[in-house]
Amino acid sequence: MRFSMTKIFARILGPDNIAVNAVVPAFANTSMVANWMTEDDFADVPSARPIGRMAGAEEITMPAAFLASNSAATITDRTLNINK
Repeated sequence: MRFSMTKIFARILGPDNIAVNAVVPAFANTSMVANWMTEDDFADVPSARPIGRMAGAEEITMPAAFLASNSAATITDRTLNINK
């Protein structure tokens, strides 16, 4: 049986009513990435991403904020892959 760190910590901390989740972003369209990627790299993005573009930074932070909110209190042991 394969266990991830998220699953292990969720099982350990669950009895204390602590939810454990992970957010796994792909490249986000930020100034750091823009300085690192070449124009050719950016040209390849539409074909490499299901939505045809890189996620913006806010599109990464909003799911993380949701998972940290009371609205997601019963969500645990999940890994959210963003824009892969």
